[in-house]
Amino acid sequence: MFDERGVTKEQLADQSDVSESFIGDLTRGRGNPSLRKMELIAKALDYDLPVFIDADRLEY
Repeated sequence: MFDERGVTKEQLADQSDVSESFIGDLTRGRGNPSLRKMELIAKALDYDLPVFIDADRLEY
């Protein structure tokens, strides 16, 4: 998703106030971000949070 925005992992980490390794874990499906962290990342990517998390694809 950050590739679509032309942002590197490092830039995204800086803009969303999380570590680059955390972003890496998320891209590999190994992270478990809090809602607040997802909100910060979505904002850094200029997405609304519901669009960012794609609520239609969530598994319950």
